[in-house]
Amino acid sequence: MNIKQLTYFSCVSKWQSYSKASKELYITQPTLCAAIHNLEKELGLSLFRTEGRNIVLTEDGIKLKEQADRMLEHYEDFEQRAYAIAHPNHGDVRVAVPSSLCKLAFLKPITEFCEIYPDIHLHFEVAGAARIQNRVLDGEVDCGFSMSPIHHDLQNTPILRDQLVVVAPSHWEKGNPSGNRLEDLAGERLILLGRESAVFQKLSRQMRERDLHPPIVIETPEADFALDLVRRGAGITIQAGKLMRSMNVTGISLYPLTDGDFSWDISLIYRSSGLSTVGRTFCNFIKRYYE
Repeated sequence: MNIKQLTYFSCVSKWQSYSKASKELYITQPTLCAAIHNLEKELGLSLFRTEGRNIVLTEDGIKLKEQADRMLEHYEDFEQRAYAIAHPNHGDVRVAVPSSLCKLAFLKPITEFCEIYPDIHLHFEVAGAARIQNRVLDGEVDCGFSMSPIHHDLQNTPILRDQLVVVAPSHWEKGNPSGNRLEDLAGERLILLGRESAVFQKLSRQMRERDLHPPIVIETPEADFALDLVRRGAGITIQAGKLMRSMNVTGISLYPLTDGDFSWDISLIYRSSGLSTVGRTFCNFIKRYYE
């Protein structure tokens, strides 16, 4: 018995037809029938029986079908791993990232990575901090970037340390160059990133502790849009300082927050096991870049 025979067995059971299975396998129907007959003879079992116009599994065939499919999956996984070892710089990497971080942390390193590894394809998806950690844990993405705290089952490497600041119109009357307190935001209209964002969750926690309830008038996943709204007098926002300074700050002012923990620390996160070869290549590059 060999892999080709198991593949034929699985395909016939899927289509319940020698004709349809032979078309998928790109072989003639007599060749397929002969291969199944030889497999049955080798095993000493009858795997299929005729039911009307269909070919269906016998009881013995049903018992072996699930195990055959698992063996084929293991074989495909073996082929993929062998290919990754032979071609360590060729493949796909799936990365989850907060939208607010894309411009600040990724433009330069990603450009450099693509120049060095042109055959590694990066697939980015935008999500909130909690969702990013869950997607990495579930293996839906290879790695991600998230604000602390980081789940204990994830490996993490800090790459960016920053502080949250108040972003307000230049004429904001409460603005204090040496720093503002959260209490100063009472009565102000807030423009914040979406509820899944780490900034939103951190601010909500800090405000609840102080029994503050400033109205959140706009939620947007785009930092650029929030900045334009502030500039037009729609409200104020709280964002990462370095992110804001990387943008056009004409018509706005930045004020540090001074009465609590307003750190904004971003880490590269990934699973300790199960990371693909190209995924490890990407993570190692990012870690070296930010050393």
